[in-house]
Amino acid sequence: MMLKLSLATRAFLISLLPLCLVMTFIFIGLHVVLRDKSRDGIKRFVHTSEALLDRMNESNHQRTAQVASLLTENAALKASIGLLHEISEDSHLRQQAQRTIEDQLKELHSLVGYDLMAIGDSQDRIVAAMELRDGQLTHSDALTRIPAQPSLVEVSGLLYELEPVPINLNGEPIGHLAVGKRFDLSLLDAIGDIALIHQGRLVRSTLPQPLHAQITQQLSQKCMEDPGGCELTLNGETYMALPLQHAASGSGYRLLMLYSLDRAVHQVTSGFSRPFAIVGTAGTLLACLLALLASRAVIKPIQDFVARLRQSEQTGQLPADLPVNSPTREINLLAEALNRAAESVRRSSEELQRAKVAAEAANHAKSEFLANMSHEIRTPMNGVLGMNALLLDSELTSEQRECAEAVQECSQSLMAILADVLDFSKIEAGILTIQQEPFELRRNIEHILGLFAPKAKEKGLDLGVRYAPDIPPHLIGDANRIGQVVINLLSNALKFTDQGHVTVSVDCEPGTDRGASLRIAVEDTGIGVAENQLALIFEKFVQADGSFTRRYGGTGLGVAISKELVERMGGTIGVKSRLGEGSTFWFTLRLPILAPSAPAPKESYASA
Repeated sequence: MMLKLSLATRAFLISLLPLCLVMTFIFIGLHVVLRDKSRDGIKRFVHTSEALLDRMNESNHQRTAQVASLLTENAALKASIGLLHEISEDSHLRQQAQRTIEDQLKELHSLVGYDLMAIGDSQDRIVAAMELRDGQLTHSDALTRIPAQPSLVEVSGLLYELEPVPINLNGEPIGHLAVGKRFDLSLLDAIGDIALIHQGRLVRSTLPQPLHAQITQQLSQKCMEDPGGCELTLNGETYMALPLQHAASGSGYRLLMLYSLDRAVHQVTSGFSRPFAIVGTAGTLLACLLALLASRAVIKPIQDFVARLRQSEQTGQLPADLPVNSPTREINLLAEALNRAAESVRRSSEELQRAKVAAEAANHAKSEFLANMSHEIRTPMNGVLGMNALLLDSELTSEQRECAEAVQECSQSLMAILADVLDFSKIEAGILTIQQEPFELRRNIEHILGLFAPKAKEKGLDLGVRYAPDIPPHLIGDANRIGQVVINLLSNALKFTDQGHVTVSVDCEPGTDRGASLRIAVEDTGIGVAENQLALIFEKFVQADGSFTRRYGGTGLGVAISKELVERMGGTIGVKSRLGEGSTFWFTLRLPILAPSAPAPKESYASA
């Protein structure tokens, strides 16, 4: 749906739109260029930082190697290691020598302060290892071997940067000394966020913990080996991941430097916000000026035109004499079109008024006709029924009695048709009322079945009822209208069933103590209805097949009236049928339950 905008607003938007498009394209192009520039700048920065880190690490390794070399010259330490070569594995002297080595390591720790110190023999077996935990240097069995090159080693869940140095005695290697400090990523976050990867798995990172799972999912071999790195998307933010060749990382470990590309671009583009704001403000003011100039020549004639139209609101009719002398050609065309439309509306209104008067007269005539029919036909028909009943009570020959019974049956059928027509007229006029009174549904159903029992017996049909035991005995509703619906459905079932059975089922769905949801169904084994004719069942004056009217009689109002009654009582009605197998008409109602303290219901029966 298009927005209803004034002419000035539209002119303003048309003037402002090109400026906005140009600024948008400039901003997008600038953003793309800055993103590429930022990506190249981050790569140069990381490579420069990597070179500086390598130099610093190399310098640290050299100092550590020099210190470790001096420590290996300790005579007592060499003597203890040499003694281990001369004694057996299970000797008590070997254990004493290992304790002596550990004591020597503690003395060396007090001089140099390393977090991990270990001694290995010439066969790469750990002789002694001391680890600094909670400020105390304690024995450690977690270190299994001393690496040949400076590298990261995990000991008891902690990472250490170990520096191995050979121990020589008389020019022959007798073991290795390894010293190291705990590896701390936070010392490297001054140049950016760092992630430590071991064999393709994230070990630790300076980024928040919730991002670790996303990093692990997106890591690829390219991130580890390509100097250009790769891009990761973490929480909707693009990061560049570039590998660092850390000198002390060793095999299996890689360091990745992570930089937010979006953040870097934002820092650059934030400097352009002020110039863009100034240009945008100036463009908006210019667009306003152009809009005023463009719309002034049109708005004034339109305002005069609208004022003239508003004057016609008092009469309720469109003006048919709008002026067409405006200097604006479009206004003149609009005035001419509205003048023609006003004339057409006037003619249509007169025709509709005449049609309305004619329709009301026809409806009034129909109401009078139905009222007269009620008095003029029902009254003599009641006399015919009464006199025929007296005739049946007298002495008659068999032929006379047969004729009298035929008159009785035809008269009752005619009275039923009259009742349907009158109910239909009440529904059409909107004067049909629904009463809300206490009643016993079971007694009403049984009474109705008693009315139809003779006819069912006459046709040789089984007429039965299935009444669910959980139905409340006393309900509140219109017993006569409910009975009328059941009578209509039951009458149709008996009319269209020649053999088999007709069954009335009453069920109650689970509800509350205040109301009951009833489902009343009439099932028969009659002729049934074709599936393509089911939509016509509830139409007024319509039967599923025109031949039914000639064969079975009826007006086609019974089910239509039943549908109106059920819907007025707040329920629904439907049908399931198969041609040649039978039909099931059903309707549902929601009725209040009579409270135990309420007065007992009066007897009320629906008449056939």
